[in-house]
Amino acid sequence: MYTIFSEHGIEKKTYATMRTKVRAYTKKLSRAVKSTGYTTPESSLALAYDTRYQNALIKAIAPFKKVSHVVLIGIGGSSLGTEAVYAALAPHNAPTLTVLDSIDDEAQSILASDLKKVRSAKDIAIVIVTKSGTTTETLVNASEALKILERRFGSSVTKQVLCVGDADTPFHAYAKAAKYTFIAIPAMVGGRYSVFSASSMVPLALLGIDTAALRAGARAALTAEGLTAAAARAAVLATYATTGTRIVNFFTFNDRLEKLGYWYRQLLAESIGKEITTKGDLFSQSLLPVVSTSADLHSMTQLYLSGYKHTYTRFVYAPQGQSRRITAHPLLAPLPFLEKHTLHDVRTAIKDGVLQAYNERGLPYQYTELPSLNAHEVGNLLASLMSETMILASVLAVNAFDQPNVELYKKYMRTALK
Repeated sequence: MYTIFSEHGIEKKTYATMRTKVRAYTKKLSRAVKSTGYTTPESSLALAYDTRYQNALIKAIAPFKKVSHVVLIGIGGSSLGTEAVYAALAPHNAPTLTVLDSIDDEAQSILASDLKKVRSAKDIAIVIVTKSGTTTETLVNASEALKILERRFGSSVTKQVLCVGDADTPFHAYAKAAKYTFIAIPAMVGGRYSVFSASSMVPLALLGIDTAALRAGARAALTAEGLTAAAARAAVLATYATTGTRIVNFFTFNDRLEKLGYWYRQLLAESIGKEITTKGDLFSQSLLPVVSTSADLHSMTQLYLSGYKHTYTRFVYAPQGQSRRITAHPLLAPLPFLEKHTLHDVRTAIKDGVLQAYNERGLPYQYTELPSLNAHEVGNLLASLMSETMILASVLAVNAFDQPNVELYKKYMRTALK
């Protein structure tokens, strides 16, 4: 994976200051990835190195032979990581993944319909992820889904349920009483930084994804060199944030990486979207993350290229291997130059054209290219974005690991339901 920056309009003096600021925290991250215990929030990065923990996950799912359908019940960081990696890497013959993340009658009806096609309880795995053990959406969805499964398969479904969350919670106690398999997430690991924990590694392994390669890619991003690169990216973004940029546009040219953009959106929004800095001051550099794909080139790009000044675009691209060749067809008569090119050629030309247009307009961007779309490279990208976001929050003096405002809507929701 390599990254280049445009640095259009960047304030050099501010950037130099930011480069100095990121160094101390980068050293802290370097120590965290080598830690053997989970004593700080940053130690979530050490999950990629924790062989003992990962072996425990493998042992926990050993009774699950090859399943054809995985039902994942969670929300936010408890489900987005799995969805992102599955969308990026799952072959066409991979087990089916159904995610229940919001309260929706139709989703439950679709699940009931889909389960009619499953022949045996042994063909299905139900993974319930709630770190706190009190997530309303997850517990409601899980209770309804379990009733559907019990009606369909009877008591045999008990052996097909895996519960993932914090230890010593009512959820943990319930799982134990119900004789479900329970797998703990280290208490210091926050939901949005939990992709290398059981919350994603368990369902991804059941889905046939090479989780060992994912973690190997993450370790490659967490070396001294990798963290230095993450610090440089964080310094650039922090510079733009402090000089007027308010939107970070995750723009991927690969449809398979769109959901990874949504995973990054929640990572950045929850980590940077704060009211108060760690110093007690009002925070005014919040960044709004959005996601774009090539489909937006004939809509949103008009806005981006019109001179809109408040957006920093991070382009992500992975070249594809063998590609279809374009042959003659009457529809292509107005575009004869396309003949004998491949779809990959056209996709690459579109990407190059967009970058050249951004350069011509002097718009700030970052371009990241993965050598190929495989588990190692996706793991590398996930860990890179996590470490970069931690460094960015530190430089901007906000807490990357809390989410005090999320509790506000929950308070009013509980009041309404009571």
